[in-house]
Amino acid sequence: MPTHPAGPEMRQDPIRFKNLVKEAETRLIDAGLEQKEAIALLEKSHEIDTQEFWEQMGEQGLAIFISENIFRYYILPIDFQELVVVTDRFHIKPLLPILNGNGRFYMLALSQKAVRFFEGTRYSVNEVEVENLPKSLDEALQKDDTAKEGQFRIATSKGGTTNSFSQPGTFHGQGSPDRDKHQEDIVQFFQIIDGALHEKLREQKAPLVLAGVEYLLPLYKQANTYQHLMDEAITGNPEILSAQELHNETWPIVEADFQKSQQGFLEQFHELFGGDTGKASNNLQEIVYTQDCCSFLLICILSIKDILKFI
Repeated sequence: MPTHPAGPEMRQDPIRFKNLVKEAETRLIDAGLEQKEAIALLEKSHEIDTQEFWEQMGEQGLAIFISENIFRYYILPIDFQELVVVTDRFHIKPLLPILNGNGRFYMLALSQKAVRFFEGTRYSVNEVEVENLPKSLDEALQKDDTAKEGQFRIATSKGGTTNSFSQPGTFHGQGSPDRDKHQEDIVQFFQIIDGALHEKLREQKAPLVLAGVEYLLPLYKQANTYQHLMDEAITGNPEILSAQELHNETWPIVEADFQKSQQGFLEQFHELFGGDTGKASNNLQEIVYTQDCCSFLLICILSIKDILKFI
């Protein structure tokens, strides 16, 4: 069933839940159980139906699995349609999208007045505080006592050095000293950002997507050292976008990259599997219990659609 972490819809969730449990009871009776047997089977579902449970929901969906020996519930970041299934096996098809493409990614929202760094998945996004990450150009290029004389200096990062530059002024056309100087300051600003992210992203391989006005993006790429920065970016002023709005624009970029990588793995699997090389298998028991430590076994994580082809 769908759930709602806030708002008037949240107050309706317990009612929907009770209705679905009642529907399950009716279907169990129609399937041949006595009413008291159906009630006993569903008893544990009533135990979680408390005010505290619904107030702490915080996600978009609820899935419950009940059998004679099993009762499990999952609060999940996916919006379900209301559904009751009574059969001889658990109905997990609505959960498959969670397994297919829930990839992790990073997103860096850049502007001269505000810098935000996010970590996200298909279903969520969270702003992350990064040590030594400047929040703005002014914070990175702090005025010192010589500012009255038209001087700026790069703020000293942890373990860094201080450099002096002349004050950025009004742009006077392409290639003017003031414009070139301001561009140097921005590149220095981005180098400080990259240095802070280098510590955060060390050993990471998740894609990083930039968001910013168009002329800033190539300047950041000039300063960037993270190997998994994506070519495609979100153009525009990120200051006016919420975290969720940024996520909505970022995920299609990341998803396309994940699908491309997934297709590459799939093609590699088919090549090895079809060639009878012994380096690939779709036999779960063979994959899990193989004892030949000297052989190389390629285990591909395929999309759910592709996995179902082999079942």
